[in-house]
Amino acid sequence: MQTSAVTVRLREAFLRVKVQMLAVVNNKEKKYQRGNISAKMASVEDFQVKELNKRTSGQAFEVILKASTPDAKSKSPFPLSPLKKKTTLDDIKKKMETAEDRRKSQEADLLKHLAEKREHEKEVIQKAVEGDSNLRKMAQEKLNQKMEANKENRTARMAALNEKFKEKDKKLEEVRKNKETKKEVEN
Repeated sequence: MQTSAVTVRLREAFLRVKVQMLAVVNNKEKKYQRGNISAKMASVEDFQVKELNKRTSGQAFEVILKASTPDAKSKSPFPLSPLKKKTTLDDIKKKMETAEDRRKSQEADLLKHLAEKREHEKEVIQKAVEGDSNLRKMAQEKLNQKMEANKENRTARMAALNEKFKEKDKKLEEVRKNKETKKEVEN
């Protein structure tokens, strides 16, 4: 609201300057000296307009804003800053209470956020531990299965070899018996 009031005042001031500049340009009785500032000054409420020498490119003006005075503030329909109302002890107490409530709610939010963060960290650690233990169990099971398979294969090979040796022993026994029977027959 304050900026809109300032822009309205500036627009009004520039319109006044424009009107004055047009009046000066139309006034052909005035003579200008090259290189000098004209003694003629147009005075307006909040600023002054000085006419500079006439140039080939056109007319030049210098706009000087006046310093603000206490009575100038009262003349202005649009104050630059909002009017300050007197602060009472109750107002100060209310502001302090709201500030304290705001601070407490911010602290509560921060503590809640930190608690959620800690909970999340605990969940992540728990998942990592569970995943690690599951991985170890699976690795142990695979190792046990491989060892069991190796043991079964070994016993199967040993049994096959024992069977083979038994058959060889039987054949050898037969060959011996045959040899002995041949020897007995020859004798």
